Amino acid sequence: MKLFSSRDQKYVCSAENTQGVTILTGDPKKAIISLSGPMIIAMLLMSSYNVVNAIWVVGLGSDALAAIGFVSPIFMVLIGLGCGIGAGATSAIARRIGAGDRNGASNGAVHALFISLILSRSLPCRLLSLQNR
Repeated sequence: MKLFSSRDQKYVCSAENTQGVTILTGDPKKAIISLSGPMIIAMLLMSSYNVVNAIWVVGLGSDALAAIGFVSPIFMVLIGLGCGIGAGATSAIARRIGAGDRNGASNGAVHALFISLILSRSLPCRLLSLQNR
């Protein structure tokens, strides 16, 4: 199955016609600095969320604040796991679409959803089992 006509292929594969590619092919230091900006902002927002959460809960007592301090790293790990699965699935699906393999892309999407479903069922059960100890 051919995704692009031969007339459009020269525009698809051309780096100079693709917006944003010049930053990746240019100076690596500039690319790292400009691409890390959104990640830094996201991490600052997640950290500020945890600080505001702690300030809000401190009025409930030291046990509640200790619970927030215990759950915050677990929360960060779960967010990282979800982002990693999402990035991996996006990469796998994009590669299959780029290769013209629609069935492989559909297969990758189904597997990503299946992995997400398994993790969304198994991780809460495991974390709830830790609660009873």
